[in-house]
Amino acid sequence: MGKGKGSILPIENYHVWSKSLPIAHRDILDASHRHIVPEARIKTILINDKINNFFQKLGIKKFDIWNEGLGWLAFRLIRPGMRDGYPFSRKAWGPASNVISAWVPIIGHSPRETLTVVPNSHLKEYKKYLPLGDKFMKNEYRLLMKSIDLDCYSPRLKKGEIILYHPKMLHTEDVISSDVTRLNLEFRLNPEI
Repeated sequence: MGKGKGSILPIENYHVWSKSLPIAHRDILDASHRHIVPEARIKTILINDKINNFFQKLGIKKFDIWNEGLGWLAFRLIRPGMRDGYPFSRKAWGPASNVISAWVPIIGHSPRETLTVVPNSHLKEYKKYLPLGDKFMKNEYRLLMKSIDLDCYSPRLKKGEIILYHPKMLHTEDVISSDVTRLNLEFRLNPEI
């Protein structure tokens, strides 16, 4: 579709047409614009019987949704090759130190767009550093070693599938090379063990 009045521009091509916007990506998509506290019925849709049963099997009898202060449900719009997503890190290295993260792709289900994790990294220790002048959260550590030395995995997901990951799981949400801008939802669960 064209860019005329009333045109609909597809989100998956945001990395192409957003270049003509009179405002910077970061200005319109910072954390304060991406987080919400939705209606109560959204919580019952996301925290359904499958999620409850999964946590029961892990021995987690009770949990609640974690709110970092801006709202408990967030979205991310990650353009390919633009370093929009966090580099390799762990939630345990920041304020979300004990939460289990739920990552839900809306657009971008292939391994080129999904979250990249390092299997079994939650069982190992890694050196970290606190970046200065980073465009992401200022109090979250990053992985010190080069990601090329990691055994990374980016799953192919079907619509409706999600990724749940441990707070010590090394992961990156960046999209390196794709022809799709990824849109995903994310929320965190705070277990009481």
